[in-house]
Amino acid sequence: MAGISSLNFRLTANIKPFRTGLNKAERAMDRMGRKMQQTGKNLSMKLTAPITALGAMSFNVFKGFEAEMAKVKAVSGATAEEFKMLSDNAKELGRSTIFSAREVAGLQTEFAKLGFTAKQIEGVTEATLNLAQASGSDLARAAEVAGATLRGFGFDVSETGRVTDVMAKSFSTSSMDMESFAEGMKMVAPIAKSAGMSLEETTAMMSLLANAGVKGSMAGTQLRRIISELATTGKPTTEAIRDLAASGLTLVDAKDEVGRAAQGALTILAEGVDQIDPLTKSFEESAGAAKSMADVMNLTAEGATKALGSAVEGVAIEFGALIAVALVPLIKKLTSLAAFINELSPAMKKLIAVIAGIAAVAGPAIFLFGGLARSLVVLRNATILQTIATKALAIVTHSLFLPITAIVALIAALAAGVIYVAYNFKAFSATARNAIASMVNAVFQR
Repeated sequence: MAGISSLNFRLTANIKPFRTGLNKAERAMDRMGRKMQQTGKNLSMKLTAPITALGAMSFNVFKGFEAEMAKVKAVSGATAEEFKMLSDNAKELGRSTIFSAREVAGLQTEFAKLGFTAKQIEGVTEATLNLAQASGSDLARAAEVAGATLRGFGFDVSETGRVTDVMAKSFSTSSMDMESFAEGMKMVAPIAKSAGMSLEETTAMMSLLANAGVKGSMAGTQLRRIISELATTGKPTTEAIRDLAASGLTLVDAKDEVGRAAQGALTILAEGVDQIDPLTKSFEESAGAAKSMADVMNLTAEGATKALGSAVEGVAIEFGALIAVALVPLIKKLTSLAAFINELSPAMKKLIAVIAGIAAVAGPAIFLFGGLARSLVVLRNATILQTIATKALAIVTHSLFLPITAIVALIAALAAGVIYVAYNFKAFSATARNAIASMVNAVFQR
């Protein structure tokens, strides 16, 4: 009996330091694991995810801008050097105005469709942006109207600023807007040019008609008739109208001069003839009008917000270009891989589908068995029990000549194991419950 007590003491004494060390190591590893998980979670949520989202956004913004610039190159036929010039111009104006670089590229495309060269496009873009902002019109429409007016009066592209300033000034001082100006000038510009009238004088007459309710193509058509008929007098149009007004022009007289279709417009101009010269002069002095109006609009909250958005887009384009350098080759390789797979035989495609299916269940399987990882503490306990059993077996081996001693030793070893398990019953049961719960959750979540 004393031998058995001594054996039990020696076994407990030998196991206790080992068990204590394992417990400490287990707790330390658990704490370290929890901290690492929390750190990884924080980095993923607060750093990795935002950076990934910004990268994707930048790439998409650059992709859209690049596609729009490709249209510019295709339509304009620009050389590599000219294309770089237009691209840089679009980026710069996109950063410094309320319009995005992509919108500027769209404007360049519109001018290219009108037959403007790359150099001409660069020269007219900023002035047209100012006009669009000042008038609140669409960029493409602003480009179309400004370009048509240039061509209608035979102006060089360098006169674009002049055209846009006159347009902006007329919109702010009369009832005309982008559409009424466009439709009117479309009808009258060529004949006005032939009659020696300036853009400013023609716009002054159209402004008077607009203020009286005669706008658009109706105003252009009637003014064209007036200019054509009064040209027979050999006098400039404004002078001829002034003479008619001084002679006491009546509606019947107006009909005799220009016909029924334009008699109303002629009487309007005759009544307001004293305003033609002042209006013409104001338009001649309108340099910078479009930009001034655009600058005023930039001072508003909406203008500031749009300017910020354009500036941010400029940054996104630059970063997106860097990302594209690395991403585009990968996309091309994936495209090649997809093409390669499409050309495979049906049998090979089936094999790939089977492999993909196995890979698809790998994640759930790992998750299912991952819950068992936390039950590794059972292995630790099993190791301890094995140690107890080993020591007990050694004693039995050396005491085979005493059968009763072997039986008692075996019983003592089993009792020690049962006692140890009972002592750590909470840990054993908690581990078992966690493992079972993990497996159940995994099954039901699939």
